[in-house]
Amino acid sequence: MSVTHKSRVQRLKRVNRICEQFEALYRDDTKRNDGKRNDTKRGAATETNNDREAVTPSIATFLEQVAEEERGDLFQELLGIELEYRRLRGSEAEPQEYHSQFPAYAELIETVFGDFQTDGQQDTEFLQRSEPSADETNLRWPSPNDCIGNYEIVEELGRGGMGVVYLATHVDSGRKTALKVIRPDRLIGLTAAAKQDVFERFRVESRAAAKLDHDNIVTLYEVGETDGFQFLSMQFVEGQSLRECVLDGPLESLRAARYLRQAASAVHALHQREILHRDLTPQNILISALDDRAVVSDFGLAKLTSSESLTMTGDVFGSPPYMSPEQATDATRTDEASDVYSLGATLYLALTGRPPFQAATATQTILQVVRDDALPVRKLNPDVDLDLETVCMKCLEKDPQRRYASAKELADELQRFERGEPVVARPLNFANRGMRWCRRNPLPAMLTTLLFLTLLAGTGISMMFAVEANGQAKQARQNATDFQNKEKEARLLAQQAKQHAMSAEQHAKSAEQQAELAKKSIANQLRLYARPCQVAGQVATARDAATALYALRQLGADKSSVMSQNVKLAVQRLTKLIEASPNEFQDHAIDHRLKMPIAHATMGLSIAARSTWKRECNSNYGSSRAGPPRVPAPKRLESLPTTVIELEQELLVQPLLLEIKRVVGELVQQEDWEKTEPLRIRFWELYWGESVLVENGEFRRLMTAMGEELSLGRISTPAESQRRQHIAQQLINWNLPLLLPSNRVSR
Repeated sequence: MSVTHKSRVQRLKRVNRICEQFEALYRDDTKRNDGKRNDTKRGAATETNNDREAVTPSIATFLEQVAEEERGDLFQELLGIELEYRRLRGSEAEPQEYHSQFPAYAELIETVFGDFQTDGQQDTEFLQRSEPSADETNLRWPSPNDCIGNYEIVEELGRGGMGVVYLATHVDSGRKTALKVIRPDRLIGLTAAAKQDVFERFRVESRAAAKLDHDNIVTLYEVGETDGFQFLSMQFVEGQSLRECVLDGPLESLRAARYLRQAASAVHALHQREILHRDLTPQNILISALDDRAVVSDFGLAKLTSSESLTMTGDVFGSPPYMSPEQATDATRTDEASDVYSLGATLYLALTGRPPFQAATATQTILQVVRDDALPVRKLNPDVDLDLETVCMKCLEKDPQRRYASAKELADELQRFERGEPVVARPLNFANRGMRWCRRNPLPAMLTTLLFLTLLAGTGISMMFAVEANGQAKQARQNATDFQNKEKEARLLAQQAKQHAMSAEQHAKSAEQQAELAKKSIANQLRLYARPCQVAGQVATARDAATALYALRQLGADKSSVMSQNVKLAVQRLTKLIEASPNEFQDHAIDHRLKMPIAHATMGLSIAARSTWKRECNSNYGSSRAGPPRVPAPKRLESLPTTVIELEQELLVQPLLLEIKRVVGELVQQEDWEKTEPLRIRFWELYWGESVLVENGEFRRLMTAMGEELSLGRISTPAESQRRQHIAQQLINWNLPLLLPSNRVSR
């Protein structure tokens, strides 16, 4: 997926998320005001603290959450939501009210108000309908034994988005045909223009099918209209679809290649007649039971490139698992390369038993098509030939320029595979070409190999005897020289061993002393470093600015704490944030969007303190992944922490994990939400302060998930309780390897 399209998808997701937050605030405000009005009608005379009016969301506030270039799209969506809720409350809105507040969006304001008034009129007309329309009362579906034109219905074969297909018999000739009729339910409630659009699409299909005459394309017999039904009479292919062929498992490579070669040949014939199929799927490729031949059918989405298209910019048509990325985003961008992609996706299903992309919803599937890469075929089915996998994955390239240039090229490539010839998509080296030639010509290959091996064996035996005789003479001379050299080396090694033994004894004593001193010094520094982490948690959960500033001033006055330049800068940054926004500390809801910068800055204070401590330890005692410099760790000290990281885990991380487990355990066991407030404050202190010690992605994910659960507030459903219990249990069960001699993890 290109960078531009990826950013577009992210931008749409961001705008949608903000609109959902905006609408949620309006919905809560509306419910609360409705509750107050009901209390007034019942004669309620008292007002509790929970009866405070909800704050109506402000469009200007939400616009500040995105960049300048995204605000136009976001403003248009937010204004539409606000006008809808104001209409529900009976509050009239005028364009001038918004023109004065947002002069830069004058054109957007007029557009939204125009669309809003049109929608309101349509809603009113719909609500005023009291009797069903003529289309609804006269809805009629063809049934068995009915006749449409000169065709007698036998049974229904299937339904699509626009038409329904019946098995029918031609009355005069007795020939079985597939009769396609526009679905009557698709015409209910449509305007004359909309119906004309449906009929035009049906005529496009008939014009597309009428141009075709190919062994692998369904033949069109007749186009007509009778009794209000528009129909197409086509060739009836006895057999099953390619999708049904793989229900019992993937197809063998040669069989799948043959079916797709025939389909690609048919698609090439379409392209030569300036027709794009645009809906090539396993369901639309039929396998004839008579001669095991693939036949392409269903031109309901076909596009005649020589005529004016019915597709508007932004439309998306087709089956999501099999449509190309460009077709998934805008159907007007489809070309021959899109049909090549669909053929590749169909080949993928034939080889693996599943489409390259599939998800729970069509929208999620389209996102996968545009954003993700398909798994290699051989990861799902190792029996598939490497050449055929290469052909399939080339068809599924996101960039149309990297696919096969035409369906004919794909058909030729599949034919080369069937013949055992090398495919163009994966050029073979000399050795691979030779192996392919041997498989195609076994007898000449075997004779040539025997002759070559005979000549090679004769030459090798002669050279072997000559080399062996020469080598034996050299070896005798070399053995005499080696004996003399080894005798000298033995005497030298004996002297060196004696010296090393004396030196090792001295180093062992020195290492033991230095290891004990290093451990005590590092432990003292570790306690100094813990102080900024604790202050970070206190600042992040402070109830007011005065409490937060007091904690920071205590840290600055504590001369024993780690106060490097980075820590000082972090303290200064926090101080400025707090002084600039003292009202942000009215509560400790850490997920509050305006308090998040301060919370992130407190974590920055913890990280700066930890970095300072590790840098000082590394400077004084060597790398944190090794013991003291130039001093080997004695074997009898293996039961003690010998590295900075292990000591940090023993003194801080393990107690921290126990505290987190205790807090989380009590949180999920406490049924009264109000009584959990001290525990929630303690959880966020650990999250934004000392929890930065644990450098583990899974632990960070669990802590974040638990924080999101706590930010949701009280539990209202059994499902929410079960989800919160599950996340809490994962945190309670999670643990780092214990720092014991038998479980020491090498780093």
